[in-house]
Amino acid sequence: HMGDPTKALVVVQFLTYLWPDEAEAWYSAGYAVQVYDPEQAIRHFEKAIAIDDGMARAWAAMGRVHLLAGHDVKAEAALRRSIELDAESRFPHYDLGVALVRLGREADAVASLRACLELDPKTMVAYPILGTTLATLGRNSEAIEAWRAGLEVDPTDAQLLKLLGYFLQDVADDAEGAALAFERLARLTPTDPSGWMRLAKLREKSGDFDGAIEAYREVLKIDPNHRAAKRRLDDLD
Repeated sequence: HMGDPTKALVVVQFLTYLWPDEAEAWYSAGYAVQVYDPEQAIRHFEKAIAIDDGMARAWAAMGRVHLLAGHDVKAEAALRRSIELDAESRFPHYDLGVALVRLGREADAVASLRACLELDPKTMVAYPILGTTLATLGRNSEAIEAWRAGLEVDPTDAQLLKLLGYFLQDVADDAEGAALAFERLARLTPTDPSGWMRLAKLREKSGDFDGAIEAYREVLKIDPNHRAAKRRLDDLD
């Protein structure tokens, strides 16, 4: 029923009518409407907390809804309370990290994001923002390490490959490392010539003309009429 806002509202009314003094009822009601009516969801979570201040799930859910609504200060407060009650739940740490990035407190955000990943290294959503936050702080080697750690968990994560490739190319001045990342990315999307074009240009720029020729040929396998690839291949051949 949560896919239908009308049915979700019925569920909310039913739960809170039958069990108005139960924190679980208000928590479930807030959860049911959080996508359709964030402000109402927050009110329901607040009622759940008023009944049971130690309900970590309600604090976490309220923090996330505040975060989605752009209430970053309120999100931080709710999420910190959730973590105080239950430090073993990974997503409040992640959400807190996002809130702290938005509030311009990147160093604190790094600690929260790392706490999330320590609880579960498979939380793939945390790796991109951890790396970019470290890069913002000028901690470049740690940023690269974070993205590579994510790729060890999921070698097919296209977002991480793209972040790593561009960072190695534009910031770290590691053309070979960037080329390896872009090649892996290109092989993930075999029907998209743009990945091979990106790799070809990088190979050419670094003086690896044989590698560039190979990449341009991959472009033409996908799109035989690709003008730029044809032109560069003619020049290199």
